[in-house]
Amino acid sequence: MISTVAGITFTGRVKLVATEGEIIPTDRMAFTLECKNEDGERVSTCDYVSAPVELPIGIWIGPGGDEPFSWTATTATTSVPPGDKYRDEHRGSFSFKLDMTSTGGDNLPYTVPAIDPEKFRCDSASYATRGSRCLFTRVTPTMIFDLTNEEYKESSLFIKATQELQPDILNINPQLRGKKVPGRFGESKLSYLYSGYDVDNSKKVHDQKSGASAKQA
Repeated sequence: MISTVAGITFTGRVKLVATEGEIIPTDRMAFTLECKNEDGERVSTCDYVSAPVELPIGIWIGPGGDEPFSWTATTATTSVPPGDKYRDEHRGSFSFKLDMTSTGGDNLPYTVPAIDPEKFRCDSASYATRGSRCLFTRVTPTMIFDLTNEEYKESSLFIKATQELQPDILNINPQLRGKKVPGRFGESKLSYLYSGYDVDNSKKVHDQKSGASAKQA
């Protein structure tokens, strides 16, 4: 049976405990993980440790109470729709969330805010060979360059000048005038087309055109 199996560790940390009334150190607060399949057209499972992490609030807010806690999970996708364009990768769509509960000395529950679920995808794509083979679909990977770091300051300044189309860059390449260079935070994203997905050879044609333009220049 062909499938995608991935191991994941979900980690949480309590940074702040706030309440409208008095904080009672003996009251208890617990977190429980929920992980499940998000696509009914795929046969996917998410097996995980369901035991809650529970401590008195006095420990949560005390020294060391902000130490990370975690659960381990294993996702598996054994069947995908027949028309799936990426069926060989056995992509699975999942979601996870933390359920938070709090109880007083009389074991009556307090009202606590709900935590929204987060979606992620796991696959066996051939271009990904490290890590858990999973990614968060709503998170945009971001690389930050420090303009004051001497180790790569020159590269940082060049990237900044290119994204802002500063005069020195336009003098080098006037064809950039009026255009947007991708990758600037809050604007257009950088993208990459994996060669295995380039079914119409658009990337190959683009590279050939770019090479021809460079030779003419």
